[in-house]
Amino acid sequence: MDDVVYRTSLRTWTLNWRMIAAFGFVAGLVLASVAFRLSWDRFLDPFEDGYQNWWTASALLETGTYSDRFSQMTRGNWLPGYTFFAAGLIALFGIHIMPLMKAANILFSLGTTGIIYLLARPRGRLTAGLAAILFVLNPADIVISSFATPEALALLATFCGVLFVER
Repeated sequence: MDDVVYRTSLRTWTLNWRMIAAFGFVAGLVLASVAFRLSWDRFLDPFEDGYQNWWTASALLETGTYSDRFSQMTRGNWLPGYTFFAAGLIALFGIHIMPLMKAANILFSLGTTGIIYLLARPRGRLTAGLAAILFVLNPADIVISSFATPEALALLATFCGVLFVER
């Protein structure tokens, strides 16, 4: 009887360590992702695309029509969905939301990391973890998710579509 109790407690102990290791991996991944993106965000914006998205979203909210008054574009010239997302943020939180738009892009990147992990998970935990780590440390994603540009949302939507097709 003592042998059964010993095996059960050993199994529980091993299970607890696996859960702690998984939690530590996810926490480390989130921390690394956010730290790299926030440190890159401290640099000046190298281009005006984020501000132009903000202007277009403000014009959409103000006039009800999709138009870019600054470049005289009256059709959708940005990746789909981001202008409407930014207009919703402006409607909820006011006009000065550039830091909030950047924070939302970091959250989109974290969501994409989770989707990539789920896509790679059928090939094993190690493969899924490596795929997530490579995405988190990818310089291209660090840059695009640190600024208020639509690429982070488009990447999340694309990988969500791939996950939908795969499952």
